[in-house]
Amino acid sequence: MVIHPGSGGAAKKWPMKRFLEVAGRLESAGWRVFWSFGEADDEERDSWRAAGGPGRELEAGALARLAAVLAHADGYLGNDSGVTHLAAAAGCRTLALFGPSDADKWAPKGRGGVKVLRAPADCMGELGLEAVWAAAGEWFG
Repeated sequence: MVIHPGSGGAAKKWPMKRFLEVAGRLESAGWRVFWSFGEADDEERDSWRAAGGPGRELEAGALARLAAVLAHADGYLGNDSGVTHLAAAAGCRTLALFGPSDADKWAPKGRGGVKVLRAPADCMGELGLEAVWAAAGEWFG
């Protein structure tokens, strides 16, 4: 499972502490969790490191390398971001978290399947941990 908690804008980011909780639950359920952080994701990377994981960080590198990793991953969880589109395009089963963006217009498409979970009132802070966990369980089995 690859998790990318970044996005191009703060309003499009689900709280990092919730990503950490989902990652811990995924590991407890037997998933190997890997984190993807981009150049603009220092805050998220620092939060992950301060929490002591869970999971492992993917080595930074070219988008082509990340696309290859995503093509072989069993699942992907992330915000409305370019990496989420890359995951879907690579054929990875994708759970995309959307807030203020119009998911009908901007949701990624992919051959591995994409499930979009929308935040209530377009506010990512209103998207609850249990709602994402339930969607992950349904989508990733």
